[in-house]
Amino acid sequence: MVTTVPTTARQWALSVLLQVQGGAYADVALHRTLTQATLSAQDAALVTELVYGTVRRQRTLDGLISQLGTRPAEKQPPVLRLVLQVGLYQLRYLKAVPASAAVNTSVDLAKANGLGQLSKVVNGLLRQYERLTAAGADPLVLPEDPTAALGLRHSYPD
Repeated sequence: MVTTVPTTARQWALSVLLQVQGGAYADVALHRTLTQATLSAQDAALVTELVYGTVRRQRTLDGLISQLGTRPAEKQPPVLRLVLQVGLYQLRYLKAVPASAAVNTSVDLAKANGLGQLSKVVNGLLRQYERLTAAGADPLVLPEDPTAALGLRHSYPD
């Protein structure tokens, strides 16, 4: 669980995602969190985008984690997996967030949630994604099967 009182938009988003992971409905957990947090309109919008986007693109984000990491997404510690999903979501889908900000805030998020040494994993994986994207490649490797490829690309079930 989140070990600190959330102070940033990304920390609040992680808090909501942990509730969703525990079985809460995303909209209910988000609403409850936004009513108790004192956030600017811009930060509340970022929390909302990060929560809904990460939930919506979970399969694609997990595919990236599995392909770029040394362990499959399902074998990652739950908080680390969520931090990586939030970081990758920002890099892949939020063009208004600079890549350096997405990486640095994700590393800070890992450290703030007791992941200490694993923050290096966050940094390495997100920078690897950044390098591959900068080289013009899509880091997401799609399977040969067209149905599975569509499912992975658009985060749909097969």
